[in-house]
Amino acid sequence: MSASTEFGTETILQFGRFRFYPYKRRLLQGERPVRIGSRALDILQVLIARPGEIIGKDAIIARVWGATVVEEINLRVHIAALRRALGEGRTGERYIANVPLRGYGFVGVVETLAASPETQFRETQLSNLPVMLKTAGWNSPGH
Repeated sequence: MSASTEFGTETILQFGRFRFYPYKRRLLQGERPVRIGSRALDILQVLIARPGEIIGKDAIIARVWGATVVEEINLRVHIAALRRALGEGRTGERYIANVPLRGYGFVGVVETLAASPETQFRETQLSNLPVMLKTAGWNSPGH
């Protein structure tokens, strides 16, 4: 799944206490990164792209797993992990609805924001990856 095909590189999706950066594949609760598996994050991305709509189980599986044959139980396991990561049940907030025999939908209110330059800088600083430095003449012979 490619986040860049659905959302711009500077898009931030905010819902409840969460901010989702699809292009960076990062979910924050306030300022704290949320630990979540990549499949659960993919499912969130599919659901949050169409808030208020019920998306069929087969469609979600096709988007998240592609051509890989996957049992429906795998989808349910990752939905449960996503719900836990979002704190459903503990806080009274609800983000993911299940319509039996049909699919799942994102029921939270989603606000689309554009990242400001200072937000982009702060998010870069939150990363634990080294910053790539660009130095004049780096590609010149002798380096």
